[in-house]
Amino acid sequence: MQATDAGGKTKLLFVDQAVAFGGSIVVLAHLLKFLDRDRYSCVLVTAMPQDVLASLFDPGVRTIRLKPTFDYRTRNQLTERFRPLGRGGMRLAAYWFTIVSFVGNVRYRWKLGQLLRAERPRLVHINNNCFFSAETCALMRQPYVFHYHGLLDEPLRAWPRWVLSKAALFISISEYISEIARRRRGAGFQPIRTVPNPAPQPLDLPEEELRAVRQSWGLDTGATIIGIFGRLVSWKGQMEFLQAFKRTRELFPNIVALVVGDASDLGKQYEARLRQWVAEQGLATAVVFTGYSSNVDPLYQICDIVVHASIEPEPFGLVIVEAMSAGAAVIASPLGAGPEIITHRVTGLIADPRDPDELAQALASLLSDPELRRRIALTGKQHAREKYAPERFAHTIDSLYQEILPHSK
Repeated sequence: MQATDAGGKTKLLFVDQAVAFGGSIVVLAHLLKFLDRDRYSCVLVTAMPQDVLASLFDPGVRTIRLKPTFDYRTRNQLTERFRPLGRGGMRLAAYWFTIVSFVGNVRYRWKLGQLLRAERPRLVHINNNCFFSAETCALMRQPYVFHYHGLLDEPLRAWPRWVLSKAALFISISEYISEIARRRRGAGFQPIRTVPNPAPQPLDLPEEELRAVRQSWGLDTGATIIGIFGRLVSWKGQMEFLQAFKRTRELFPNIVALVVGDASDLGKQYEARLRQWVAEQGLATAVVFTGYSSNVDPLYQICDIVVHASIEPEPFGLVIVEAMSAGAAVIASPLGAGPEIITHRVTGLIADPRDPDELAQALASLLSDPELRRRIALTGKQHAREKYAPERFAHTIDSLYQEILPHSK
């Protein structure tokens, strides 16, 4: 197997099957930006649209587009279709997707195999639970790293166990994910290393620019802005946030909600329901929907408070770190990895969004005590910028590569 490219660099091939903008592809962009280009030659295999790739990755990263016939959107559609049947229906959806994807994605596996033969990388980094790619690597005896960005659905069966037993290393984005993976996969695998996702330090904007951003969205300069960031899908908790916001606004009428993010193909109905609810509650002038933004840093920086309101376990919670780094006081959900990032009443607050009263009380505590809000925001900002710097993330991943590359021949 070829160890280096023509320039003497170690060739790494990164595979990501995401088909829409999300945290995993952003994290991969940070990694490729800060890896040592004098040491590594990087090739990215992705299903992401070209315009998204151009906005995220440096021109020096060579990209090859390869899209599965059936991806996680197919699984989500099956899940929603079978959800009314309860737990048995959900299990049936998972089994059906396994069959459909195994047969339907033969072309993807074959094409990836061709790429591996042509590129001959020293190591493949499989991003975001891309099991199809792991199968191909295992069958071709290609050394690979498996990067967990989400949950394992169930204990591993015989075939997935064999495939993943061939991984040289596992990386996880949080201890929450690492612990679940350890329980569900059992013994006989390489270790899991927890490496938290990075968030770049934003450029702190001067006050006049922040005023301009507020004015561009029609926000009163004297209003206290409370933001929620992320795709408009039910599990991200925008509805629960708005319910708590409504209760809080009865005591603090000078607050405004900023809902940042757009809906995926499966979330259009949810977005319509959010907008309808806001109108019915008489909150149309107090809630601003921004839609998708390619540059969220200014929006984070105009927020006094940012709420992370996921009502299902969050594998990591990049929004939490981004908001802290931007200088907002953050309230995070206790479900998933949020408590790994935030120390309650030190770098942020923890409140369960499934209880609107609890979330409203957390908001009220920050609104009624400006000194607490200022202290939490400052401490959180310092913590995020030190611990979650992309350079630190890339250095940690590089050190893991160095551990396994001597054995990946």
